[in-house]
Amino acid sequence: MKRLVCHTLACTMFALTLSVISGCSSGPATGTVEGTVTLDGEPYEKGIVNLIDLQTGQAGNAEISTGGKFSISEPIQVGTYSVFVTPVAPPMPTDGSPPPPVVVDQSIPDKYRNESMTDIKVEVKEGSNTVAVEMKSE
Repeated sequence: MKRLVCHTLACTMFALTLSVISGCSSGPATGTVEGTVTLDGEPYEKGIVNLIDLQTGQAGNAEISTGGKFSISEPIQVGTYSVFVTPVAPPMPTDGSPPPPVVVDQSIPDKYRNESMTDIKVEVKEGSNTVAVEMKSE
């Protein structure tokens, strides 16, 4: 009887160990992304840079800061991403009044504001990625 309990306990521990190990699998490869956004060679600082993989739907974004710099806070799955820029939504009023309208920067050509029209693509590889998002006026 003692042997059966020990054997059952050992089997249970083995199964538990296997489930923990398989539950800790790393999943798909990911990379971190940071970089700069420019418009006609000058730093662009007025929006959110968005990356979307049109095949998988995986995406990431970050607000563009001083000098056109951005850093996506969470790693994203490796792959080819379309890059586009959207305006920053103004903060919601706390007094119950209607929200202010979103202001779209007309200096950006339309193609850079849409994931299906943009011609900017970046390849995200495993590990750290530094990218240059270079928009040009038409």
